[in-house]
Amino acid sequence: MAGLSTAAHLDELSALSRDLLHVFVAGPGYGEGIAVALPRQGWILVDGCQLADNRLPLLEIMERWRRPSEPVDCLVMTHPHRDHAHGMRRVLERTNPRGVALSAPPDAPHLAFGAAVPAGASTTLDRARRGAVVDAILAFQRRFESAPGDFIPLSDGQLIPVSSAEVQVTACSPRPDHARRTLTAARQAGGADRPNELSAVLEIVFGATRIVLGSDLETAGSSGWSHVMAARPALGDHAGLKIPHHGSPTAFHQGLTRPGADRAWWITPFSSSRIPSMDRDGIPRFVALNGRVLLTATPRRRSDQPSWLPPAELAIGDLAGAFQPGAPAQLGAIASSPPPIEPLDAVWCVAFDRSGRIAGAWRGHRAFAVIAGP
Repeated sequence: MAGLSTAAHLDELSALSRDLLHVFVAGPGYGEGIAVALPRQGWILVDGCQLADNRLPLLEIMERWRRPSEPVDCLVMTHPHRDHAHGMRRVLERTNPRGVALSAPPDAPHLAFGAAVPAGASTTLDRARRGAVVDAILAFQRRFESAPGDFIPLSDGQLIPVSSAEVQVTACSPRPDHARRTLTAARQAGGADRPNELSAVLEIVFGATRIVLGSDLETAGSSGWSHVMAARPALGDHAGLKIPHHGSPTAFHQGLTRPGADRAWWITPFSSSRIPSMDRDGIPRFVALNGRVLLTATPRRRSDQPSWLPPAELAIGDLAGAFQPGAPAQLGAIASSPPPIEPLDAVWCVAFDRSGRIAGAWRGHRAFAVIAGP
């Protein structure tokens, strides 16, 4: 597979070729953040993740590869879940994006702030989860109150303004009526009970290249993948897919994950729920469909993440042992006793040209590829 089979380390990515579209996917076991460097100029930042020492992978990516005068066109929070909200306030304050986006019906953007409720108002969200979500949403609300024109209410069909004339970015979910019902109910209940239903899927089109960022959208529901793919079947014809909901079977849709090859499929594992799994409906299914899946890390605690030596590829038949905490090194592929995780360790970056071809790939020390193999 061109580009992916010869992935280099991120240290070798000294500067970005701005003829290309670069997608950075970060997910250190818990949390998920995406940074997209648009061709020519501009960035889009999606969601957030945070290390135990409070460092943020997205800010590290910005500091290393963003040009000083280059704008961040939009900061997107796809849905009000802690693993997508950590650190977003600091990202907003440090990068000063031109726009901020949350799921909401376009005629009632204020409903997006329904999850920002006083502690103790919800019986369904624990205090830690509320804290991360409320911190992020209050920061977005302050931006909305100071500059209403900067706020983008995300729902199906909403375009996100970007500074690159070669790219179009569109939200493909949630449906406006579904966002209205869900957010109104969340406001009345004191917090979003089913935040995944608000997940905003993003489609990025660059020439013949289509990238789909699947957020945590699940298949069932009036605004889930079954609805999205019925309305937008072309999403299945992509060059890159951030697989929804950390590779969970609840987010699998055959129309989105069609059999193919020469595509970048990313998964950010979720250690607490042990997804993606080695069950038939986990990693094996995705590898069988695509031939290769890019994991930003293994589904373990951050403190137990192995480091992978080149070529950082593991055959599906050898994968089960790597998913077990404290597993021994496998055939020299894993460096034992890994040092503490760094912000860029659990990151994949893939570059695409406008024809849909992968032009290059780079990975952090904890990121690796699972392949069909012998």
